[in-house]
Amino acid sequence: MAYSMTQTAAAFRSAIKAQGFKARVRADRMCGMDYVTVVTPSYEARFTPDQIEFFTALARDMGLTLIRGMPIDPAAHRQMIDRNQWNFFA
Repeated sequence: MAYSMTQTAAAFRSAIKAQGFKARVRADRMCGMDYVTVVTPSYEARFTPDQIEFFTALARDMGLTLIRGMPIDPAAHRQMIDRNQWNFFA
């Protein structure tokens, strides 16, 4: 069953909340591409490596990708701690 990006974002939000960390999650559409954005609660905040690994694995399990179908590798992406925003595409 295919979910809309709004439903995907809601499921993403619920899973993140269940893990006990805060993030803003929203569904959006840009240039004809649907995507889910995960953003830190404040500009100064950064995600921990464990948080990054959790939500990148979640995105991969939901069938999302990085830009242009680039596969998601949670173990490699956990090192990218300087980012405060992550976009996952349908």
